[in-house]
Amino acid sequence: MRKHRSIKCLLVVMLVLAMILSGCGGGGKTSGGSGNTPKSGNSGGNSGGNSGGSFTPYAAEDASKLVPLNGDDGIAVTDTKTKASNGILLAGDTGYEMYGFSEGIANQYVDCVKKANQALGGTVNIYDMVIPTAMDTTMPDALRKTVKSGDQREAIDYIYKAIGNDAKCINIMDTLRQHKKEYLYFRTDHHWTALGAYYAYVELCKAMGKEPHNIADFEKVTFAGFVGSFYTHTKDQNLLNNPDTVEAYAPKGTNDMKFTDKDGKETAWKIIKDVDNWAAGTKYNTFIGGDNPWSVIDNPKVTDGSSCLVIKESFGNAMIPFLVDHYQHIYIVDYRYYTGSIKDLYSTYKFKDVIILSAISAGMGSNNLSKLDAFLK
Repeated sequence: MRKHRSIKCLLVVMLVLAMILSGCGGGGKTSGGSGNTPKSGNSGGNSGGNSGGSFTPYAAEDASKLVPLNGDDGIAVTDTKTKASNGILLAGDTGYEMYGFSEGIANQYVDCVKKANQALGGTVNIYDMVIPTAMDTTMPDALRKTVKSGDQREAIDYIYKAIGNDAKCINIMDTLRQHKKEYLYFRTDHHWTALGAYYAYVELCKAMGKEPHNIADFEKVTFAGFVGSFYTHTKDQNLLNNPDTVEAYAPKGTNDMKFTDKDGKETAWKIIKDVDNWAAGTKYNTFIGGDNPWSVIDNPKVTDGSSCLVIKESFGNAMIPFLVDHYQHIYIVDYRYYTGSIKDLYSTYKFKDVIILSAISAGMGSNNLSKLDAFLK
């Protein structure tokens, strides 16, 4: 009798293990919307983006497959296997951030943009740019078809359609995909490179009626040995052994700026800072001193009184250097840390343009959007 009971218990345990290994009860879910609402590639929507200035990966399902990469339609990788770790898809020496669409989060972002227009009474030009991740821009198409991650093109289209005439929306998806074989995103970090930001800047200039500067006109500096957030969250040896190089382009008119940190201290700084000897994980901070609540750039070579307010999270840092030579004054708010309001800023600085730069994942967590909403009221 005991023998039969032991065998029965063993069979039950084996059955439970089989159910777990087969993913019983998992599966992605479609977001609660209907009609033109894009489908989420993961259950539960976006997990919250950046928190306290650090990258928090989406808690995605481990839905990747072990597939060969063809190497013909995207960036090259050194391995032919993929794996998912902590919401990040790893393909050889390259990481990709998973994305999940949430209709509620998208609508919250739309409301924020509309509030910016309402707060300023339609008196300024508002430009909005939602920045996609490498998953839907530079990832090889053959690999992307196997990955269960939300469709960022559909998500951006949904957001821009809802924003309507409350802002001039700049869709950079096709532009980035046209350059997908170039070094547009870091491999070891979730951010885009300065080159990716440059192509987006060109599209922004077109929407603004400005002539973009040729990238060859800027002074280029490089900082080797950057190992970013993907390594921090996965500790993957392939990433550590194949660090990125940070490329930056210094503005022509000035490289000087001031920022006010989270403790209220004002510091004179460089728009492009020499970070060659900085720690491997900090070299993205070459751009505008990193993430600070309030920054100001005054360009002495521009004297026409032009001004703009850039509302951003960390993805915006790499684009701002390209904007410097178009304005006499640039005011920069990182809405995750700034505690004032856009109305108060406008009453003081009377900027003509407002540029909202937000990554589709990192900038669109409910916590971050609550902070953006508070700033725009």
